[in-house]
Amino acid sequence: IYLWILLIVISILGASQTHAQKNIRASKTEDVVIAYYKTGSVVPNFERWIKERAPYINTPWALREKLYEEETIRSQQAYKNFDPKKNHLVVKTLSAIKFKTDTDEQGEKTYSFKAYFTNAPDALYFPYDFLEDRIVVMPYSLKKLMSNAVSEQQYKHMKELIKSSSKLATIIRMQPYEADFSQPYLIDGLEQWVFKTKIISIEFWNNDNQLIWEYTV
Repeated sequence: IYLWILLIVISILGASQTHAQKNIRASKTEDVVIAYYKTGSVVPNFERWIKERAPYINTPWALREKLYEEETIRSQQAYKNFDPKKNHLVVKTLSAIKFKTDTDEQGEKTYSFKAYFTNAPDALYFPYDFLEDRIVVMPYSLKKLMSNAVSEQQYKHMKELIKSSSKLATIIRMQPYEADFSQPYLIDGLEQWVFKTKIISIEFWNNDNQLIWEYTV
């Protein structure tokens, strides 16, 4: 499954924050990596983080020492401030929804939908490349939560809102759960470090910034 073609943006938000989907700030891969290390109670090698990435390697020698000091303070503070019990990871991507109607054993009509990521329909994790490593965020029950039964009223309402939107902005909020530092695992042909999370909420929004459907723990 070529999940790296997903157009994903991660944002770290406090548990009490609520925003319309367009106002959610995108964060960098570094935020995910910090969350991974903090969840695993592992202190990163900040010196390597800084010296092997831009902007340090693109900075003139005369200015590198000052930049290194500033980046060290910034990185250490970000690590210190992240709390896996209070801060969430938020994946923002694009999805589409397929609807289904059926008849149950009592002859009653039933309604349901299945959502899938438009660029990677079978995606079950979100990959982040950092230096020479790849960290994959694996949300528990993602596949299950992307399919749901709805009432007839919800079914009609959702179809009406989706009518003009072929791709839906999708937001998945997650609670960090387990950062596995024991070894990288061979997943889809690549060695990847596993970062397990629990889904807090999933939202689908149309092009008019209208909420189509939401799941919340």
